Amino acid sequence: TSVSYLEDNVSNLFSTWETKLYFNNITHTMDDTHRPDVAMHMDMPGKSRTGGYYTTLKGRTGRHRIVLSQDSYYNQSWADMTMYPKDGSKEPMFMYTWPDVRTLNVSVYVEDRYMIDSKDALQVSSKISFQRDGEQSNFGYESMKIYYPDMAQFQNRLLWNVSAKYTHYWQDVQLKLGGSYGDRAPSVTEAYGFYLYNSFDNYDNIGNPHLRNESSAEVNGAFVLNKPTYSVTLDASYFYFFNYIIGKQESYAPMTIGASGVKVYRNLNHAQIFNAGLEAKVLFLNNFHWVNHLTYSRGTDDIENPLPLIAPFGYTSAIEFFRKRFSAEAEVQGAAPRDCYRPDYGESRTPGYALLNLSAGYDFPVAHHTLSVKTGVENLFDRQYSTYADWNHILRKGRNVFINLKLTI
Repeated sequence: TSVSYLEDNVSNLFSTWETKLYFNNITHTMDDTHRPDVAMHMDMPGKSRTGGYYTTLKGRTGRHRIVLSQDSYYNQSWADMTMYPKDGSKEPMFMYTWPDVRTLNVSVYVEDRYMIDSKDALQVSSKISFQRDGEQSNFGYESMKIYYPDMAQFQNRLLWNVSAKYTHYWQDVQLKLGGSYGDRAPSVTEAYGFYLYNSFDNYDNIGNPHLRNESSAEVNGAFVLNKPTYSVTLDASYFYFFNYIIGKQESYAPMTIGASGVKVYRNLNHAQIFNAGLEAKVLFLNNFHWVNHLTYSRGTDDIENPLPLIAPFGYTSAIEFFRKRFSAEAEVQGAAPRDCYRPDYGESRTPGYALLNLSAGYDFPVAHHTLSVKTGVENLFDRQYSTYADWNHILRKGRNVFINLKLTI
C-alpha cells in the first residue's frame, strides 16, 4: 500500500514536489508434511516487512536542472526452520535462518544536469546513506556468535555513491561518456543468513557480519547515430569491484542432508565485469523495420576465474512490417553456448539455442475507440532450451500461441 502527494509550481526554483509513503508485507510459508520420501519433515516460514518514504524536489535555474531527494526505509526480515525427526520420540530441532534482521536506511540524493551549451551537457549526481542493521533476535544473535564470537548485535555503515555523465550532441550523433563510484552494503543473507540451503549449487550458506562494503568503480560510454532511415547505438561499460562479496567453501559440517558442504560469504580483493551492446535499426521499402540487438558480457574474480551468473553472447534480430492498421513481425532470438562457467557454484555448460517467434496484429476502429488484436506463436519449432540463469536448467516454455486484445478509449 502507498499514498503520494504531488504539487506543481512549488516556487520559482522548483517545479514539482513529490512525497510518497509506502508499506509492503511479504509472508512465505513452507510445510513439506505431505511431500513423499523426505528424510526429515521441515517447516520454514518467513516474512519481510518494509516501510518507508521519499520526498523529491525537481527544479530548474538557468542552465541547471536540479533534483533533490531524501528517502528512508525500515525493513524486518525474519525466517526460521523447525526440523521434525521421523522418530517421534526425538526432539525437533529449531534455528533462525534470518534471525529477525532489522535494517534502517536514511539517504540524501542530489543531481544537477548542466547544459554547457547547445551541444554539450554534464550530469553529476551523488547519494550518501546511513545504514544501521543487526539481529533483533537474541537467540539468532547467540547462534551466529558460534562462528563470530566478537560480532556486535547491531552495526552502522556509511554508503556513498557519485557519478558523472557527459553528453555531446552533433547533428545526428550523440557521444556519451561517464564514470561512477559506489558502495553496496551486504544483503540480509550475505551478512546474517544462517544455514540457508541453495539447491542450485547444493551448499548450505552462512552469512558474515564482518563483511566490508562492496565498492565498484565504473566507466561507460555510448555512441548513438540517428538517421531518417537507420540508427546505430553502441554502448559499453566496465566495472572494477573492490571487496566483491561471494560465497566461498569452508570446512564446516552441512546442516542439510546430502549437501556438498558449507559456503560462507567473503570479500574478494577485486573482481571485474565488462558489458557491451550493439543495437541497429534499418527502415527499408517504407514499411519494413529491421531491428538487431547484440550483447556480450564477461566477468572474472581476483584469480581470473569466471564469475557465476554471467550471460553468454546473446542476439535478437527481427523484421517488422507496418502498413496502415496492419502489423507483422518475425523474430529470431538466441544465445551462444556458455563455455565459461563455475561448477563450484552449481553451473554447467549451457548449450546455445535459437528461437523463431512470429506475430501479426490489426487495429479495428470501434465507434470512436480502437480495438487492437495481436496474435502470434513463440518458439515456433518447440525448441527445448534453458538459459544460463535458469534454476537447475529447468526448461523454459515450448511452443506458445497467444492472442492479445487491447481496447483504447
